Amino acid sequence: MSRSPLIPILLLMVGFGSLFGLAQSNYLLFHVLVELSCVVIAACGFVVLWFGRANIQNGFFLIFGGTLLPIASLTLLHALAYKGMGVFQGMDPDPATQLWIASRGLLAGSMAVGAIFLGRRPKPWLVLCLGSLAALALGSSILLIPVFPSCFVEGQGLTSFKIWAEYGICGLLGMSAWLLWKARERFEAHVLRALLAASGMGVASEMSFTLYSDVYGLMNLVGHLFAVGLFGLLLQALVRVGIQRPQDLLLRELSLREEALRSSEALFSAAFRANPEAMVIFRLKDGSIQEVNRGFLDLTGYAKEEVLGRTGEEL
Repeated sequence: MSRSPLIPILLLMVGFGSLFGLAQSNYLLFHVLVELSCVVIAACGFVVLWFGRANIQNGFFLIFGGTLLPIASLTLLHALAYKGMGVFQGMDPDPATQLWIASRGLLAGSMAVGAIFLGRRPKPWLVLCLGSLAALALGSSILLIPVFPSCFVEGQGLTSFKIWAEYGICGLLGMSAWLLWKARERFEAHVLRALLAASGMGVASEMSFTLYSDVYGLMNLVGHLFAVGLFGLLLQALVRVGIQRPQDLLLRELSLREEALRSSEALFSAAFRANPEAMVIFRLKDGSIQEVNRGFLDLTGYAKEEVLGRTGEEL
């Protein structure tokens, strides 16, 4: 018996409603729960990708999935640095905002790069190392050597850099969605919908973060709820391709390669037959003739049946 699609929708509404209610009474607790949820989801997504990487040929999942652990690390630092947490003494709201931009920039960048190179299979270790180096550099530029541009000035609000950075992240997410749609034949419909919806959630989240002036404000709250939805959808897609139905992605990749091979063979065959010059295809093992074109038959006067299977010495 199939489960009603209304059940997960209702559960999602209840969960978001509960978080919204919590935010009205204790915003700091709401923020910690939301960010820790994103961290846990991202870490789980990385684990799914890492242990299922042998069965995944699609470069998109290997690239964005391989950077989820570094992204989770930056997100955790963002949660710890948030105003009111008291983990980093004497810190204003700016570092937490900078860490948010860093983590979301890395996420959007990995999705865009993954969409560009989805037809390739990068080494998972290399992706993890590059993502970790990027996260280390970004985190250090904010917390250790403060050279990262300011994103939030208390009493004034968001800086121009923060707003334009959010627009840039939206652009990367939109580009990745467009590239994924162009290559939709490489994805199962359920997975593609989840990825496109995640990109949409990401854009909605980042746009919300261009509109707040208070780190405890309504638009900040809305942006965090969209962020949870983004990570949840990405995890759903990874679980689908890494655990539930990994064979679908493999079969889809094999089918595309076979189709490309058939197209290449048909193109070569057409060019071979149409070439006016005499052309012969030999078998490497014994030198026997496998195929000849019209140019060869016209030049030699042989019938095709007379030459196939024979060597040059036998003619």
